[in-house]
Amino acid sequence: MFTNHDLIATMWPKGVKDMCLFEYDKKQHMKAEREEAKEEGRIEGKIEGKIDAILDLAHEGVIDKKLVAEKLGVTIEEVEKKLKEKYK
Repeated sequence: MFTNHDLIATMWPKGVKDMCLFEYDKKQHMKAEREEAKEEGRIEGKIEGKIDAILDLAHEGVIDKKLVAEKLGVTIEEVEKKLKEKYK
């Protein structure tokens, strides 16, 4: 008897065949998506924390605002605005 798997195996290249025979697992896919989102959130949180620490140093006068702006790729005005927002 000729099955769908046999048909796929004879007509399509191996990579395509493997994709067609792949069994989609929605639960596993959603778990992977959540883990990826969590990791992105962790990374963004670390970045925000580092930016806050740099702003603290600029506020205390340890680091020059111009240097902060240069390293963060923003204008001095943007740094000053963030400092004002943070230290109202």
